[in-house]
Amino acid sequence: MSRRRPTLREPHPVRPWAVVAGALAAGVWLLSFGMFGVTLGGYVAWTLLAGLLAWAAAHALARYGDRGWPPGWPPRPGSPGPLPHSP
Repeated sequence: MSRRRPTLREPHPVRPWAVVAGALAAGVWLLSFGMFGVTLGGYVAWTLLAGLLAWAAAHALARYGDRGWPPGWPPRPGSPGPLPHSP
């Protein structure tokens, strides 16, 4: 009897509507900042500022955000150890 490998599934799969919603939100974010610019140079400057602010927020969330306890490693205090991995 052969052992079957477990089927691993993404716990929160990306849906197409979520990608579209994210793209629309990014467009609204950049356009709302771009509307402050009166000239083409002002539009470019405000759009770059909006992009840099969004990047800084994403970086801060990735670095300092609360993502919960990662499954398996490092083990919680008092647990027998990490979860076993399939070969």
